[in-house]
Amino acid sequence: MSFYSDATLAVRLRVREEAVVAARDELVVHDLVAYQAPLTQVLSLPRPRVERGGPAALRELLRTLADEDESAAGRRNA
Repeated sequence: MSFYSDATLAVRLRVREEAVVAARDELVVHDLVAYQAPLTQVLSLPRPRVERGGPAALRELLRTLADEDESAAGRRNA
């Protein structure tokens, strides 16, 4: 939680106050911070989703990566 003013943050970060406001607005849009003057709160990041596909999914992923690697090697040798 922060209660620093935009002017104070601008001085501490050595940027224009407009840059502080624009950066905060962008973070609000992406739900990374909440803002209600004069408070700014950093929000928790969502937990990453992990797909559980088992050995068959891993085998397919490795096969795809190997195919891409062979394609790239062929283009380099051409």
